[in-house]
Amino acid sequence: MDQLNTDERNAVVAVLASIPEFSVESSRREIIVLSGLQDLATSMDLSGSPFISASRVVSHLLAYGRLPNGEHSLGRLLNMIKSMTGVETQDLVDQVLRSHTLMTPIARVPALQMRGDGTFPASMLEKIILENTLRDVNYLARGARAANAVCHIEAGVGNRWSGTGFLVTENIIMTNNHVIANEAEAQTSIIRFHYQNDIDGRPLEPRVWRAASPAVLATNAKMDYTIIELDAPQGMGNEILPLHLTRRDVVRDSRVSIIQHPGGQLKQVSLQNNKVEYVDDEVVQYITSTLPGSSGAPVFDDDWSVVALHHSGGLLREPQTGRQFFRNEGIRLNRILMDLSDDLRHRIESQWGQT
Repeated sequence: MDQLNTDERNAVVAVLASIPEFSVESSRREIIVLSGLQDLATSMDLSGSPFISASRVVSHLLAYGRLPNGEHSLGRLLNMIKSMTGVETQDLVDQVLRSHTLMTPIARVPALQMRGDGTFPASMLEKIILENTLRDVNYLARGARAANAVCHIEAGVGNRWSGTGFLVTENIIMTNNHVIANEAEAQTSIIRFHYQNDIDGRPLEPRVWRAASPAVLATNAKMDYTIIELDAPQGMGNEILPLHLTRRDVVRDSRVSIIQHPGGQLKQVSLQNNKVEYVDDEVVQYITSTLPGSSGAPVFDDDWSVVALHHSGGLLREPQTGRQFFRNEGIRLNRILMDLSDDLRHRIESQWGQT
C-alpha cells in the first residue's frame, strides 16, 4: 500500500473537504466518477460531514492502491480536484503526486481573473457543462465492435420489407414481431451482417445468412419481439460477437444510442440528442433519431449493453400520464427476457452473463 505521512494525509483530506462541491453527498460521488473511479464509487461510504467523508475516501483509495495502468487511484482524484482549488493548493497537490509517484500532475490551472463587471471570461471556464459527456476513447472501439452484431433484415412473403436485428448468441438474432412475425416470414428472410461502409466510406461485402429450419424460437406480438435461429452452427466468427443484454435499470435523462438500418439503408448510428424521456417496467421512450427500417434495432446504454429493443416512433402516448409526445420507444430487455422460456433465457444469458 502506498503511504502518505501524517501531515500529507491530513493536508489531502483538508483539501478535499474544503472543496464546495464536496459539501453535498451526491456531488461527492460525481467527483469520484469524474476522476475515472466509477467502479470504486459504489463501494465508498460518502455520508457524513465533508471532513469525515473526505477522510474515508482518502483511506479507501490508499488501501485500494494502483490501477492496472500504474496510476494510483488517489492520484486520479487529486489531479481531478486541482481545477477546483487555488494555485497554492495546486502546488501542494503536485508535490504529493510527484513525491509518491501517484500520477503525473496535470498542468496547473491558471487563476481566473474577473473582468471589471465581475464575470469570468468564457474561455477560462473549462468545466463540465450541464452533464459529463467525457468517455474513455475505447468507447469508440467498443461501439464499433457492437455495430458488427447488428444486421439488416429483408423479410416478408411476396411483398418485402426492411428491418433491423442483432445477434444475441452466436447464431440467434432478435428483432421485432412486426419485422418477422412467423415461421414463413423467417424462412424467406435474408439476414445481412456488415451491410455498412468501411472506414474509408466504401461499402463492405455483406455476410448473408438464412434462417434455420425451424427458426422461430419465441415471438410475442404484444411485446413486439421475435427471436430466430440462423443456419450458422459455427457462429459468425470472431469479428461478429453477440451483444451483451443487461437487466440494469434505465433512468430518465440517461443517454441511449441506437445502431440501425434506417430506411433500409446501410448501417448508421444515432449518438446525439438521445436522452431518455420516460421509463416504466415495460417500455423506454427516448428522443434518439430513427426511421422506418430501424425497427428491431438494439438500444444501448453507455456501456454498449442492450437495454431495450427499438420498435416504434412518432406521436406516442406516455403510459403513465396519457399525454402524447414525439418520441421513439423500445421494449425493455429485462421484460423480454422475463417473457422467454427458462431454456431459451438461459441459452441467451449464458452467452455473456447478466448484470
